[in-house]
Amino acid sequence: MQSTVQHNLVKVAATDLRVGMYVSNLDRPWLDTPFLFQGFRIADDDDLATLRQHCLWALVPASDLPPGMKPYCEPAAAPLDSPASVTANSGLFLVAAPPRQPELSVEDELGAAQPAHGRLRGALTQTWEALAAGGVMALEPLREAVLPVVESIGR
Repeated sequence: MQSTVQHNLVKVAATDLRVGMYVSNLDRPWLDTPFLFQGFRIADDDDLATLRQHCLWALVPASDLPPGMKPYCEPAAAPLDSPASVTANSGLFLVAAPPRQPELSVEDELGAAQPAHGRLRGALTQTWEALAAGGVMALEPLREAVLPVVESIGR
């Protein structure tokens, strides 16, 4: 079990997060959330609602906690014969880890990386043009363009 305090970071339940707190880490990969950056200060109620929708807890600096706020505690495991354990273990909620990809040399990976890099450049160009024209930033095309680059870096 992960400690509730890590290097002056404290696990805080999403329901206890407050505007102004700095979110250093989440209980899930950042790419599984709509947040643009890994680490940000909670700006408003919309940020809080999004955090609560996607996360059970987040790591915040201990200095951001109000006096008396308790760290998040993992719920106790359900007994094996309880209905909750049957539901959670029935296969409906199990998610397999992605298959491990073979490591490639940099030279071999460049062939796969170049099209991914081109798609990302195109998505960034479209985003900048939309923003310059007074439009809004479409996150999904950026996310779709970034993921192949991240996968390439991982290989």
